[in-house]
Amino acid sequence: MSQSHNEDLLHKIYDKTLVAFSSSGEATNDRLWFKCSLKLSQLLLDTGNVARFESTIGSLLAASTSDAVIESATQQGAHLMEIYSLQIQMFSKTRDAKKLKDLYTKAVKLQNNVPHPRTLGIIQECGGKMFMQEGQYELAKDAFMISFKGFDEAGDTSRLRVLRYLLMASMLQVRRAMRSDLW
Repeated sequence: MSQSHNEDLLHKIYDKTLVAFSSSGEATNDRLWFKCSLKLSQLLLDTGNVARFESTIGSLLAASTSDAVIESATQQGAHLMEIYSLQIQMFSKTRDAKKLKDLYTKAVKLQNNVPHPRTLGIIQECGGKMFMQEGQYELAKDAFMISFKGFDEAGDTSRLRVLRYLLMASMLQVRRAMRSDLW
């Protein structure tokens, strides 16, 4: 099977599953609908289907305040962090620095949340890259350290990539400090 055929099949499976779990579907389950929508959003992001990605994210944001999906403020914060993680990845791919910075700030300021370590790792990795582009190496180093810890706790192999970023940010920070001492 070709890659595009597999993606089409996956989209169809997600669509049918979402219809079944939606409030008008056969087996209403808002929590499973939410999780399935998150997985679909990740697939859409990976395949570059930005228009449908934005539509799905809009549905997720609307559902993130629903009592059927959210049972507590902690759970709402964790769900918002997952949504923000997907959006941050999209803004990072599209190189929309202003929206990335705004959303990163919102995600970091979220109260009452216990995000999955991988979600935290993704958000902090994108934040670290953003700080590196701005030349704020100390903030980048701190973000990469948090990202590394999150990926390590989740057992994600992305920790090795982030470790390289952490080392680079540390070296650039030291280099800047050495240059300022010389002047």
